[in-house]
Amino acid sequence: MKKVLELIGGKVAYGGIEAFVQSVIQNLDKSRYDIDFMTIFDCNNLDFEESLKKRGISFYAMNLPANGKIFRNDIYKSVRKFLMEKDYDVIHIHSGGVVNLATLAAAADYSDKVKVIAHSHVSGENFSLPYRIIRRLGAFSMAKHVDCYCACSKEAADWKFIPQKGKPILIIRNGIDTEKFHFDWRMREKMRCKYGLDEDSFVVGNVGRMVASKNQQFVCSVFLNLLRDMPNARLLFVGDGEERKEIERFVHDAGVDDKVIFAGGVGNVSDYLQAMDVFIFPSLFEGFGIAALEAQAVGLPVIGADTLPSEVKATENMCFLPLEAGEKTWAQQIKKFSALTRKDETESIVRNGYDIKYTAEQLCRIYG
Repeated sequence: MKKVLELIGGKVAYGGIEAFVQSVIQNLDKSRYDIDFMTIFDCNNLDFEESLKKRGISFYAMNLPANGKIFRNDIYKSVRKFLMEKDYDVIHIHSGGVVNLATLAAAADYSDKVKVIAHSHVSGENFSLPYRIIRRLGAFSMAKHVDCYCACSKEAADWKFIPQKGKPILIIRNGIDTEKFHFDWRMREKMRCKYGLDEDSFVVGNVGRMVASKNQQFVCSVFLNLLRDMPNARLLFVGDGEERKEIERFVHDAGVDDKVIFAGGVGNVSDYLQAMDVFIFPSLFEGFGIAALEAQAVGLPVIGADTLPSEVKATENMCFLPLEAGEKTWAQQIKKFSALTRKDETESIVRNGYDIKYTAEQLCRIYG
């Protein structure tokens, strides 16, 4: 049996990386792998923590301060000390900044026995000169310590890694647990009743951390434009984060508090997707955009920014629009989608290779 550590190089909240890691752990063969989990910071997702502990996964949160500094010797020392007391065969490092990835890889390379995997789940907006320098320094360090590079898309690979001779970057599809993302009429009715949404309410939804890159103020602007022609429209946000108060202020100033629902961070995203009628995802950048895939699975039409990787489109009812097209164009596309009949799309997800079971098989081959 191989001893594996799944290590997140950032805070644990209600995001796509956490959903991916949770699904992978749940689908790895327990008879072949003894799995631990660790985050170098803290965990603000109790659902995630409890789900792992119920499966007998040892859960470690180092609670190091997220102080904004780029170079963190305290991370290296703390992680190295922790790992020296363990006996892992595989250490799978999930995202975090380039410097954090390089730092964690160096700390993880404490034995010839350990296989170190660096996995990029995110991309960025532009390659500024300072970032290119940091990326180059990170690549120099990772070349010494990383055995295998993985990424959820070509964009995520290009953002974090510089190809190394003899070490190809493997694209690992962000599979989802299709058993959890079937369309469910009963759950739809239950969730709409919970928030006082009647049959005539047309619900525009968005799922994601409330941070600048997710562009939720644009979602609000699109919604305000939509309300002019569809007064029965409602907006449902699922997620939390540092931008939430700013978005709530925007909604309040627009005088539409009664038409916008802030559900916060939740562990049962699928249930909330059932309540929606269309899903919009105008992120400034994404490594993949797993929330858009989950929305497609439950049969939602999806409008994504053309900043998303094209691979995220797994059904016919997803389209891409440029952010520069503006709120009016996005609102017009929502109205076009409002006439679509909802149906379960999990078969399309499986057919396109995005079932978590296939993803787990890919990782099994890498873990050995």
